[in-house]
Amino acid sequence: MKAASEIIKVIIENKAPKLSLTSPNQIPKKIQIKTWCAHVLTNLNSLNNLKKSSEIYIGFINIKTIHDLNLTYRHKDRPTNVLSFPFELPPGLSQLDPLDQLNQPNQLGDILICPEVILKESQEQNKLFQDHLAHMVIHGTLHLLGYDHENDSEAEIMEALEIKFLNYFNIPNPY
Repeated sequence: MKAASEIIKVIIENKAPKLSLTSPNQIPKKIQIKTWCAHVLTNLNSLNNLKKSSEIYIGFINIKTIHDLNLTYRHKDRPTNVLSFPFELPPGLSQLDPLDQLNQPNQLGDILICPEVILKESQEQNKLFQDHLAHMVIHGTLHLLGYDHENDSEAEIMEALEIKFLNYFNIPNPY
């Protein structure tokens, strides 16, 4: 089996103007973000059955954009820290034939993160920015894998996994 770092491709795009990918104590390097995602996938055994690479798109977006998306998709008229969109084939498009599937990466979906909201929350909650960002990347990755927190039992499962994965990186329990 391939190593997690060989099978996971994380595409990062930064459209958040106030924080940059190179600012100290802000958004970490791509390899760190990829490590957070890979750890979730590896420890949930999500890679065991994959024979091809998987892709996650992570976009860092500004507060207006995440506010608009939160209103459109969640009907909540406020900015949020992270939104996840599991991959779905567009309507009317059937699955690729098996030969084409072998050559295509497994699209897990998109995670959109607003660093401005994460910075504000980390300051209000007395957390390190990068710890809170790690939490949101892990949280978003779990959503791409089908985990949710719409009811208490789902929330307990998801929060326990988040705590476990954050602990691996020596990040304190965020709850």
